[in-house]
Amino acid sequence: MLFASNMNYKNRRAVCRRYSGAAKIVAVEGGWLVFIDLSTYRTWLAQQQQTETKKMIKHILAILGNMLVLAAMLAGMYFGLVVVYVLLNH
Repeated sequence: MLFASNMNYKNRRAVCRRYSGAAKIVAVEGGWLVFIDLSTYRTWLAQQQQTETKKMIKHILAILGNMLVLAAMLAGMYFGLVVVYVLLNH
């Protein structure tokens, strides 16, 4: 795997001309990744997918945590209202 910087290459076409034997060229931040063989590309792609999956799981867990906090707050408010109601009606 090689990195072709967008500082050295004007566009993807220029990278393709320079690395005509590449199995795969992928745009990434700052340039392109040039894969000489598909096996390396597949390994890189699997790692990228795992990273994205982990990010999504973290976001979901954060949302669930926030929902749990909100539910606890609502339960506390409800309990407080019940206590006030009972005290006022005795």
